[in-house]
Amino acid sequence: RPGDGADPSAAARGEPGYATGAFVGAFALDSQFGLEQGFDRYDDELIAWRWIPEACARLRLVRTAVQVVQRGGRRILRADRPAEEVVDDALAWLDRREDGRPWFLWVHLYDPHAPYEPPQPYAREADPTWEGEPRLDWYKLSTRQRGELVADARALEPARAMYGGESADAAAQVGRRCQRLTGGG
Repeated sequence: RPGDGADPSAAARGEPGYATGAFVGAFALDSQFGLEQGFDRYDDELIAWRWIPEACARLRLVRTAVQVVQRGGRRILRADRPAEEVVDDALAWLDRREDGRPWFLWVHLYDPHAPYEPPQPYAREADPTWEGEPRLDWYKLSTRQRGELVADARALEPARAMYGGESADAAAQVGRRCQRLTGGG
């Protein structure tokens, strides 16, 4: 809701006078691909350990160190980030705005995508047997394994349940954002 009488298409075109923010949940929309153009704030924060300053993460030495750490099984840079984190950052940006200008906000959520890892309480609701480990990472399966999985509807049930959990969480995050924008929270 950019403001009374404001033209949202003007903000999308980057016309002067608008505060513009984009908050994305996946590497596919990383600023290195040029999508940040026209935004005052483009948040594509994919550092799993948020204490690492963004500028450091882009340095060649740090990237090499990240690769070494990741070979040991730890993830520093992520391909995506949870919906709740994206919405938290977008709402914080809205809260910090003090200039009264009309605004344009783009919030991109990547959930649900494999591997399905819905947060609580959605994981437990989706699959009561869930114990915190992802049930299925489709992208790590071979073509043969995928074929076998799809052929057996019962084998897909845990993945469907976890997908449902991620979908419920994403819907809750969209609802939280909408509630804030309409003055309900």
